[in-house]
Amino acid sequence: MISQRLDDALDKFCGLCLRDHIYPWLSTITHDDSLVLEAKLIFRFLLGTVIRRLHNVDLNAFITERLLPLIFQTCDRYIHIRETHSFNDSTEFVRKMYKVDLHIVMHNRQSELNYLKRLVISLMPIIAPKLIYNCKAARHFLCELLACQILIDGIDAVCQPNTLNRLFYLYFTNAIQRRQGNSKPKPPTESNAAVEILSHFCATNGSLHKNKLAIDFTDVMYEKELMSKFSIVLDRHGSLGLLSIY
Repeated sequence: MISQRLDDALDKFCGLCLRDHIYPWLSTITHDDSLVLEAKLIFRFLLGTVIRRLHNVDLNAFITERLLPLIFQTCDRYIHIRETHSFNDSTEFVRKMYKVDLHIVMHNRQSELNYLKRLVISLMPIIAPKLIYNCKAARHFLCELLACQILIDGIDAVCQPNTLNRLFYLYFTNAIQRRQGNSKPKPPTESNAAVEILSHFCATNGSLHKNKLAIDFTDVMYEKELMSKFSIVLDRHGSLGLLSIY
């Protein structure tokens, strides 16, 4: 469960991902929104997993003990290199500053993309449902979508100086208010009420239309062969008992 305000933000973000990275090419192939529905469920599973794991992270310790020391170390290196060397090429300057500590993603854009792809593939068993992970085509689709479209643009946006300054300002402002005891618990309102993550996002229809040849559930229930196939799928997910409800 997350706040309504956070859910609305995630809903808008996922909607933009569909609009910019899935609808443009999918609409030229088919008007069946089955893929869109699967993408919505994957987004929900992925974000739910990430948020659940973030709850176990000590954000204060991460920022003060790991992130800030690295930032100060980078600033110190930058000042030292600027005082002792002169470079016209920014790439050569970065390599001289970091030397052997230069991360592989800093070499060029392609190296960054390759690293993100390997990262997504290694995290696939955690961030994706098992059925998606076991499908090679689904793994490739999800990897290309996350690494080459969403993550690469997100990293570029977050690394902008104004964005970083804004994030640090918000963090330290809230930290000071909490330490001074000025942050009072807000009364429950519609904006901070707890809701299921992306429930509205997964329930709404997209801009594509459902295939008119799609089979209704009642047709599956009364067709022996379809029911047999459907039972196999439910059994694979460990949900065969749901049939007893109907």
